[in-house]
Amino acid sequence: MSITQIGKHCHDRCAIFRQTGDCIMPRMGLFARVLAGGAVAVGDPVEIEETVPRSAFQTVVLTLSDRCAAGLTQDTAGPAVSALLRESLPRTSTAPKSCPTNAAAGRAPTPLRRRPQHRSLVAVGGTGLSPRDITPEAVRDVIERPTPGFDEAMRAASLAHTKLAMLSRACSGVRGQTLILSVPGSEPAAVENLRAILPACRTAYASCVAIPRTAGEFRPDRLGARCAATPGSTVCHLID
Repeated sequence: MSITQIGKHCHDRCAIFRQTGDCIMPRMGLFARVLAGGAVAVGDPVEIEETVPRSAFQTVVLTLSDRCAAGLTQDTAGPAVSALLRESLPRTSTAPKSCPTNAAAGRAPTPLRRRPQHRSLVAVGGTGLSPRDITPEAVRDVIERPTPGFDEAMRAASLAHTKLAMLSRACSGVRGQTLILSVPGSEPAAVENLRAILPACRTAYASCVAIPRTAGEFRPDRLGARCAATPGSTVCHLID
């Protein structure tokens, strides 16, 4: 399992509150995504494979390119963006990956359509005018609130170097508590665009998180009796 969230904002008086008389989800709710199916029972050993500090900026760098996804072209922009994020924002954890543009389907690629569980997602490539450059449409399809200031700042920074920057259709916005950005597929342009907005990224990340979350001690012995899980599902337990 991958722990995705500790604590959840209590919007109304739910069944847990009525049973316990206390709003415990914000401080004791433990949410996890099931990565591999199976059964879990009290007493089963728990092994922590990777620890990501809650203070870390968890970012997915997603290169939208048919050729890179097929292994026909080496992606240099995605790794460069990941390196810049780790260098500029301490405690940043990045997960670079490539996927097809999904242009023929006429909708956003699957990784963009999934409800994000990380602080930010940077979509690399596909911001130009060619028929397969569908990143702006894909981003607009999933965001809930646009952040045009980021787009304006990135284009202004590029315009200082080349007039072709005005051809960029890159857009960005917020979905839930996740900031979604898009940058060009050229390594120099991607780095140049991202570097222009980095000074505001930390404040943007903090603003996206509605409430601070506090965690109790992880107690495997309090995970209940037994549960069956299937890959991709989400499970929630209470801890104290």
